[in-house]
Amino acid sequence: MKIKPDLYLKGVFMGIAEIIPGVSGGTIAFITGIYEELINSIKSINTNTLKLLITFKFSAFWRAVNGTFLITLIFGMLTSILVFSRFIVYLLDDHPFKIWGFFFGLIIASGILIFYQIQKIGIAVLLSFVIGLSIASYIAALNSFDIAVISIFLAGCIVGLVTFSRVFSYLFKKYSDVVISVLIGFLGGSLFKIWPFYEVLEYNSSNEPIYTTPILPTANQSNDLIFFLTFVVIGLISMWVLEKKFIGLNKEI
Repeated sequence: MKIKPDLYLKGVFMGIAEIIPGVSGGTIAFITGIYEELINSIKSINTNTLKLLITFKFSAFWRAVNGTFLITLIFGMLTSILVFSRFIVYLLDDHPFKIWGFFFGLIIASGILIFYQIQKIGIAVLLSFVIGLSIASYIAALNSFDIAVISIFLAGCIVGLVTFSRVFSYLFKKYSDVVISVLIGFLGGSLFKIWPFYEVLEYNSSNEPIYTTPILPTANQSNDLIFFLTFVVIGLISMWVLEKKFIGLNKEI
């Protein structure tokens, strides 16, 4: 098994994206040009390939599911999650306006990169963007998270991805502009989640915020706003540098 360094690096960035609120590994997979191969590799996990595994035909199974590709991405993602997760939690606790600003810039830059993949803008594309934006905005308003519920949800997402990967692959090939616009909508809606200036609308019994709404910063928060906007720019530039110098975003699409 030969691991490609550039693919491993893309896995690392996918893992970092999973840590960042509002960004997903799937987004990075798309803008780095490996999204379709990822979906097709997952799609290849079916009854036929599982029979190969059960009958101990490991080499045939590995080739059929594009195993080297998948395991390289997994190693990269695990590396970044193990290395960076605690560091990002520290930054969120001690430097919230700076780190949220940086994430804000990364998400905007990601949306711009993905936007350039749309071939033709039409009513369906605009409607899909609005749908994605609306769903993400609603989810962003929820501040109460239960680990058990999230774990079940993530498990369901994984099962759903494997089960419906053929559908995803078909939609991506036939209606790529619509799929892309929904993804951009999700990114846009997630900006509401990481906007650091908000008002709490409802608390739970433990006095923890459940629903919040974004507000404009007050005069007393001028320094926080300056930090936030500065790191938005840094986030934008960082994604541009990654796109040009390191992981070759869009070059393989």
